[in-house]
Amino acid sequence: MSSNISDFRQQFLSKDLQIANRYKINIYPGMDLNLPIVKDLYAESVILPGRNLEFNIDEIWGPIRKIPSARTYEYEAVMTIPLQGKWGIYKYFNDWMNKLVFKKDDRFFARPAYEGTISDSVVKLIPKKVDDETATIITLREAYPINIMPIEMGQNLQNIYSSVMVLFAFREYETD
Repeated sequence: MSSNISDFRQQFLSKDLQIANRYKINIYPGMDLNLPIVKDLYAESVILPGRNLEFNIDEIWGPIRKIPSARTYEYEAVMTIPLQGKWGIYKYFNDWMNKLVFKKDDRFFARPAYEGTISDSVVKLIPKKVDDETATIITLREAYPINIMPIEMGQNLQNIYSSVMVLFAFREYETD
Protein backbone atom coordinates (compact mmCIF):
# COMPACT_ATOMS: atom_id res chain seq x y z
CA MET A 1 0.00 0.00 0.00
CA SER A 2 1.38 3.40 -0.98
CA SER A 3 2.07 5.69 1.94
CA ASN A 4 2.38 8.93 0.01
CA ILE A 5 1.96 10.40 -3.46
CA SER A 6 5.65 9.87 -4.36
CA ASP A 7 5.39 6.13 -3.68
CA PHE A 8 2.19 5.92 -5.66
CA ARG A 9 3.72 7.84 -8.58
CA GLN A 10 6.78 5.60 -8.64
CA GLN A 11 4.64 2.45 -8.66
CA PHE A 12 2.39 3.96 -11.31
CA LEU A 13 5.25 4.84 -13.65
CA SER A 14 6.84 1.41 -13.31
CA LYS A 15 3.68 -0.34 -14.56
CA ASP A 16 2.66 -0.94 -18.15
CA LEU A 17 -0.11 1.66 -17.98
CA GLN A 18 -1.86 3.79 -20.55
CA ILE A 19 -1.44 7.50 -19.94
CA ALA A 20 -4.53 9.45 -20.99
CA ASN A 21 -2.64 12.31 -22.64
CA ARG A 22 -0.46 10.29 -25.03
CA TYR A 23 -2.13 9.42 -28.32
CA LYS A 24 -2.28 10.33 -31.97
CA ILE A 25 -5.13 10.24 -34.49
CA ASN A 26 -5.18 9.03 -38.07
CA ILE A 27 -8.19 9.77 -40.30
CA TYR A 28 -9.01 7.80 -43.44
CA PRO A 29 -12.15 9.26 -45.10
CA GLY A 30 -14.08 7.22 -47.68
CA MET A 31 -12.07 6.73 -50.87
CA ASP A 32 -14.87 8.13 -53.05
CA LEU A 33 -14.75 11.49 -51.24
CA ASN A 34 -11.35 12.57 -52.64
CA LEU A 35 -10.21 13.89 -49.28
CA PRO A 36 -6.63 13.42 -48.10
CA ILE A 37 -5.69 11.01 -45.34
CA VAL A 38 -4.71 12.86 -42.16
CA LYS A 39 -2.02 11.19 -40.04
CA ASP A 40 -0.57 12.09 -36.64
CA LEU A 41 -3.28 14.67 -35.94
CA TYR A 42 -2.89 16.34 -32.57
CA ALA A 43 -6.17 16.56 -30.68
CA GLU A 44 -6.50 18.36 -27.38
CA SER A 45 -9.00 15.78 -26.20
CA VAL A 46 -10.86 12.70 -27.38
CA ILE A 47 -13.96 11.22 -25.82
CA LEU A 48 -14.91 7.68 -26.71
CA PRO A 49 -18.53 6.79 -25.98
CA GLY A 50 -19.60 4.11 -23.57
CA ARG A 51 -21.09 0.81 -24.69
CA ASN A 52 -24.43 -0.65 -23.69
CA LEU A 53 -26.37 -3.84 -24.11
CA GLU A 54 -30.06 -3.48 -24.85
CA PHE A 55 -32.22 -6.02 -23.05
CA ASN A 56 -35.50 -7.85 -23.35
CA ILE A 57 -37.05 -8.54 -19.97
CA ASP A 58 -37.89 -12.15 -19.08
CA GLU A 59 -40.33 -12.15 -16.17
CA ILE A 60 -42.46 -15.19 -16.93
CA TRP A 61 -41.01 -17.43 -14.24
CA GLY A 62 -38.47 -16.85 -11.48
CA PRO A 63 -36.56 -13.62 -10.90
CA ILE A 64 -36.65 -10.96 -13.58
CA ARG A 65 -33.81 -11.50 -16.07
CA LYS A 66 -32.42 -9.14 -18.64
CA ILE A 67 -31.74 -11.03 -21.87
CA PRO A 68 -29.22 -9.17 -24.11
CA SER A 69 -30.68 -8.33 -27.51
CA ALA A 70 -28.50 -5.58 -29.05
CA ARG A 71 -25.23 -3.66 -28.65
CA THR A 72 -25.39 0.12 -28.67
CA TYR A 73 -23.09 3.05 -27.98
CA GLU A 74 -23.90 6.05 -25.86
CA TYR A 75 -23.34 9.24 -27.83
CA GLU A 76 -20.82 9.97 -30.56
CA ALA A 77 -17.05 10.09 -30.47
CA VAL A 78 -15.86 13.65 -29.78
CA MET A 79 -12.53 15.26 -30.73
CA THR A 80 -11.33 18.73 -29.76
CA ILE A 81 -8.65 19.91 -32.17
CA PRO A 82 -6.60 23.15 -31.96
CA LEU A 83 -6.99 25.44 -34.96
CA GLN A 84 -3.78 26.34 -36.74
CA GLY A 85 -2.94 28.84 -39.48
CA LYS A 86 -5.85 29.27 -41.86
CA TRP A 87 -8.10 26.76 -40.07
CA GLY A 88 -7.19 23.91 -42.40
CA ILE A 89 -8.63 21.18 -40.17
CA TYR A 90 -11.92 23.09 -39.82
CA LYS A 91 -12.13 23.34 -43.62
CA TYR A 92 -11.27 19.62 -43.88
CA PHE A 93 -14.20 18.54 -41.71
CA ASN A 94 -16.50 21.10 -43.35
CA ASP A 95 -15.58 19.75 -46.82
CA TRP A 96 -16.12 16.18 -45.59
CA MET A 97 -19.62 17.03 -44.36
CA ASN A 98 -20.41 18.87 -47.62
CA LYS A 99 -19.41 15.80 -49.63
CA LEU A 100 -21.72 13.60 -47.57
CA VAL A 101 -24.69 15.84 -48.36
CA PHE A 102 -23.73 17.55 -51.58
CA LYS A 103 -25.26 20.41 -53.56
CA LYS A 104 -27.35 19.76 -56.61
CA ASP A 105 -29.25 22.46 -58.48
CA ASP A 106 -28.18 25.04 -55.83
CA ARG A 107 -29.88 23.07 -53.06
CA PHE A 108 -28.57 20.49 -50.67
CA PHE A 109 -29.57 17.10 -51.93
CA ALA A 110 -29.94 13.73 -50.26
CA ARG A 111 -26.84 11.90 -49.17
CA PRO A 112 -24.86 9.94 -51.73
CA ALA A 113 -24.88 6.18 -51.90
CA TYR A 114 -23.87 4.50 -48.65
CA GLU A 115 -21.22 2.24 -50.16
CA GLY A 116 -17.88 4.00 -50.46
CA THR A 117 -18.56 7.39 -48.91
CA ILE A 118 -19.28 6.17 -45.41
CA SER A 119 -18.70 2.43 -45.38
CA ASP A 120 -14.93 2.61 -45.82
CA SER A 121 -14.28 5.68 -43.61
CA VAL A 122 -12.08 4.91 -40.62
CA VAL A 123 -10.71 6.97 -37.71
CA LYS A 124 -7.90 5.45 -35.64
CA LEU A 125 -6.93 6.58 -32.16
CA ILE A 126 -3.50 5.25 -31.21
CA PRO A 127 -2.79 5.57 -27.47
CA LYS A 128 0.77 5.38 -26.17
CA LYS A 129 2.07 3.77 -23.00
CA VAL A 130 4.45 5.32 -20.49
CA ASP A 131 7.44 4.30 -22.64
CA ASP A 132 5.76 5.72 -25.81
CA GLU A 133 5.09 2.31 -27.32
CA THR A 134 1.70 1.81 -28.93
CA ALA A 135 -0.71 0.54 -26.28
CA THR A 136 -3.49 -0.49 -28.65
CA ILE A 137 -5.27 0.87 -31.69
CA ILE A 138 -8.88 1.98 -31.32
CA THR A 139 -10.61 1.93 -34.69
CA LEU A 140 -13.88 3.73 -35.35
CA ARG A 141 -15.47 1.93 -38.32
CA GLU A 142 -17.69 3.77 -40.77
CA ALA A 143 -16.85 7.04 -39.01
CA TYR A 144 -17.76 10.47 -40.34
CA PRO A 145 -18.25 13.94 -38.86
CA ILE A 146 -21.84 14.83 -38.04
CA ASN A 147 -21.39 18.04 -36.09
CA ILE A 148 -18.87 20.87 -35.91
CA MET A 149 -19.58 22.63 -32.65
CA PRO A 150 -19.59 26.45 -32.41
CA ILE A 151 -16.18 28.05 -31.99
CA GLU A 152 -15.89 30.66 -29.28
CA MET A 153 -13.75 33.73 -29.85
CA GLY A 154 -13.69 36.87 -27.73
CA GLN A 155 -11.58 39.71 -26.41
CA ASN A 156 -11.66 38.16 -22.94
CA LEU A 157 -9.99 34.93 -24.14
CA GLN A 158 -6.39 36.10 -23.89
CA ASN A 159 -3.62 33.48 -23.95
CA ILE A 160 -6.14 30.86 -25.08
CA TYR A 161 -5.94 29.26 -28.50
CA SER A 162 -8.99 28.50 -30.62
CA SER A 163 -10.07 24.92 -31.12
CA VAL A 164 -12.82 23.08 -32.95
CA MET A 165 -14.88 20.26 -31.46
CA VAL A 166 -16.08 17.63 -33.95
CA LEU A 167 -18.61 14.87 -33.25
CA PHE A 168 -18.24 11.62 -35.19
CA ALA A 169 -20.94 9.08 -35.91
CA PHE A 170 -19.67 5.55 -36.39
CA ARG A 171 -20.90 1.97 -36.77
CA GLU A 172 -18.69 0.45 -34.07
CA TYR A 173 -15.31 0.74 -32.46
CA GLU A 174 -12.78 -2.00 -31.99
CA THR A 175 -9.54 -2.33 -30.10
CA ASP A 176 -6.64 -4.30 -31.55
